[in-house]
Amino acid sequence: MKQVTKNFLSLASSEVVRKALAFFSVAYLARHLTLAGFGLVSLGLTVLSYSITISSAGLSLFGIRQIAKGEDTAFVGRLTSLRLVTAAVVFVLTAGLTILVVHDPLTVRLIILFNCSLFAYALLLEWFYQGRESMHTVSFGKSVTAAIYLVLILLLVRSDNDLLWVAIAAVAGDFAMMLFYAVKYRAEGRALVVASDVGEWKRMTLESLPLGLGTILGHISVNLAPLVLAILMTNVEVGLYSAASKLVVFLLLIDRVLGILLLPASARLQAHSPQQLALRLAEAMKWILIVALPLCVGGMLVATDLIRMVFGEGFIASAGLFRILVWFLCLTMIHTVYSSGLVAVAPSSVYGKVMTISAVVYTLALVVLTKMYGLYGTVFGVVLSEGITLLIARSRLRPHVRIVPAVATHGILAALLAMSFVVVYLQPVHLFIRVAVGALVYGSVILLARVCTLNEIAALVWRKSS
Repeated sequence: MKQVTKNFLSLASSEVVRKALAFFSVAYLARHLTLAGFGLVSLGLTVLSYSITISSAGLSLFGIRQIAKGEDTAFVGRLTSLRLVTAAVVFVLTAGLTILVVHDPLTVRLIILFNCSLFAYALLLEWFYQGRESMHTVSFGKSVTAAIYLVLILLLVRSDNDLLWVAIAAVAGDFAMMLFYAVKYRAEGRALVVASDVGEWKRMTLESLPLGLGTILGHISVNLAPLVLAILMTNVEVGLYSAASKLVVFLLLIDRVLGILLLPASARLQAHSPQQLALRLAEAMKWILIVALPLCVGGMLVATDLIRMVFGEGFIASAGLFRILVWFLCLTMIHTVYSSGLVAVAPSSVYGKVMTISAVVYTLALVVLTKMYGLYGTVFGVVLSEGITLLIARSRLRPHVRIVPAVATHGILAALLAMSFVVVYLQPVHLFIRVAVGALVYGSVILLARVCTLNEIAALVWRKSS
């Protein structure tokens, strides 16, 4: 496997930086905006995420897979031109629908402003570098937008009167990221020729459509909660849910790195060494369980202190939501392994069907449980639906690849119990110290119980190929 660990460390370090910048941005906004204002920003970002996913329509995933399989640079121009067309169509439709449906002028302007980022994402060449597994480039590009966004909101945002500046800051960061990739691409001696070719657009659309449907439905599922809350409840509930979910999103940097690495690597392994694919996915699953479980258990134990430290006393009600929602982290990381395997080895229609079922499950669970139990019903619905989706993806992948991670379950349980005891015992101590000591205890027990060894860790860090 081509420099997998080097790519992982590069991406992981950049994701830590990017998530840290985003973390400070969220904390700053939470302390300068009201709950309603914070919820409105979250709503605008959610609508933008839907618009990006729909306008991409699986083209990014398709592009990553094709570049990993050896497509030339002419393909890049054809795909980019198609993405510009889809971005323009989605922007017009989103703006028109927003004007018709939303009656608050500020909300309308905010959503339309956020959606200007569609054009930056249409020209974004991140998918090209992901397909080539040039993760150091992807790493730096991701940090650019987060840094510019943070600097601009620090300079421009002081209260709910500055909500539009939040959107402007986000758009500026996205265009800066797009320009970084464009300059890098050109500096490497490549020319991006964006030309219309209706025949090629049709072919690529048809090939990527199953992936696109799955991606859209999957995105709708995972990001449905804020919209359901906005419709069934108020912006205050959206703000409380968003605070809890932002912390989970920060922790999901591991899943983000995993997904970026696994998709091109899985496609390449399936093409050249299918036997190695099962081994690599099983290895990924093992490390996921070792890393994700203490994050979830520890997150439950320190939820109140964590929410208070990041968002302040006004958001303390989000702590209970976070204790439930943090388990989405473990489930979605495992799901990422199965999804990457499905995209690599199964027909595209299989992935699309899994995501279709997932969308139905998420929609029903969120609407019904939110109506019955309010905010807690929402977070239960998110976690339950992700668990069901994981099981469905696993069942669809098993005929092609059987993933059997070799994990010493008793060792992980012992490490979790030891960590939990220490974190609870040290309750009066500062949060950072509790987390550090808990992590040290967990890691020590993991090694003593031989869940993994120092040699395995060294091999993971230094392995260059296989």
